[in-house]
Amino acid sequence: MDTLPETGNVPLVADMSSDIAAPPIDVKKYGVIFAGAPEKSWPSGVTVVIVRKDLAERADKNLPTLLQYRTHIKEKSLYPHAPTFAVYIVGLVLEWIESEGGIPGIEKRNGAKPGCSTTPSNRAAHFILPRRKKPRAQK
Repeated sequence: MDTLPETGNVPLVADMSSDIAAPPIDVKKYGVIFAGAPEKSWPSGVTVVIVRKDLAERADKNLPTLLQYRTHIKEKSLYPHAPTFAVYIVGLVLEWIESEGGIPGIEKRNGAKPGCSTTPSNRAAHFILPRRKKPRAQK
């Protein structure tokens, strides 16, 4: 989407599996952001979740402990049965991104690679699927 919908007091939830590392976004505009493992970024099976703490705290306490975001916040994403190696690798990747200047630094770094421009005129159709003009829900 080019613009975010006006949701009033309803938290905005976004699947950013394709966009988690670029372009920069204002996470304060969202209640929950989640992303499945981007190709070549971290181990498969990992899901990154950014959730507003107030939303995690008000969730139903009758959910199994493992399914409560508050559990993972309290345990710093290392609650038993979590894929600790995958979480560790994600941490290393995120530290590297931060050391490179964050998302703006990665965008600059990627733009400097010859033949790796992500402008529409330079995209190879067999590498990048076209984005839908409208989200599926607006058909």
